[in-house]
Amino acid sequence: MKQKHNLLIPALLACMISCGVSEEKVSQQDTTRPETPASLPKIPTDKRHLNINVLVDLSNRIDPKADPKQPGQYERDLAVVRHLALMFRADVIQKTTFATEASLRVFFHPEPNDPAIQQASDKLVAICEKGGMDAARRNRALFRDLDSNLSLGMRTIHQKTLASGNFPGSQIWRFMKDEAKLKCVKDTAKFRNLLVILTDGYLYHQANKQRAGNRYNYFERNLPHFTRFRDQGVLAREFDRDDYGIMAFDTDLSGLEVLVMEVSPMAAHPEDYDIIRAFWTKWLKELKVARYEVFKTQQPAYVGEVLNGYFAGRSSN
Repeated sequence: MKQKHNLLIPALLACMISCGVSEEKVSQQDTTRPETPASLPKIPTDKRHLNINVLVDLSNRIDPKADPKQPGQYERDLAVVRHLALMFRADVIQKTTFATEASLRVFFHPEPNDPAIQQASDKLVAICEKGGMDAARRNRALFRDLDSNLSLGMRTIHQKTLASGNFPGSQIWRFMKDEAKLKCVKDTAKFRNLLVILTDGYLYHQANKQRAGNRYNYFERNLPHFTRFRDQGVLAREFDRDDYGIMAFDTDLSGLEVLVMEVSPMAAHPEDYDIIRAFWTKWLKELKVARYEVFKTQQPAYVGEVLNGYFAGRSSN
């Protein structure tokens, strides 16, 4: 009997050690590097963490009655946000869930005064914090639930805004002046700070219209200081000479990259894209933005190609 017990003890110890190692490996695999979906894009290796911010213009651009293009603006906006979420997830995998400090936030300015929209906005925030096992588990939960949270939050907000029938415009100019540096720029040694603005490109809010000489904080498709440049000769000759543009301000955004996406010129005036791009690029350059692009709206199938090209360093500027 003693001999049998002596034989069993090493066997039990070996089993316990083996099981312990196996459980530890499973735990490490489960919390350190989430499984990489085949659909995740390749992003450049960068020691900095991605800090992705998305500002959504909730003006009448999202109203299918005002703009009946197919697919509609909700689907196009969601395609951009979902691909940015893939970038976020790729960065988490690159850094591991223990070390990641990646973040992705979607917001609006001004925020609609609707409790349901404010509640839905809570689902549009994913901020990772590095740490031990508990932090890694929280980061993995953010990683796992991000796509469904974004889809639900974006759908709720679009539907509620459409149901309200209220489209005063978006305070993009005011956001860039008062909020962008505070909300979107973190330590540039640790973070790659990105602001993606989803807008039709026209700049307007009914409660905020200012002018200083030939500089405006708004321009719309039927306003004289915009339509005059539909003559391409006038655009080339007078835009810079007469100092037309968006009102600048004393805010240094050199720690920020800005992508203006979903620009949608009037179907009857495709040349509006050239004018919109002239206004935006001059303004972003004056704000000392580190890097910027202005992209026309694309079918959702091409959004990944546009963003992958940007992240890979291909630039049209």
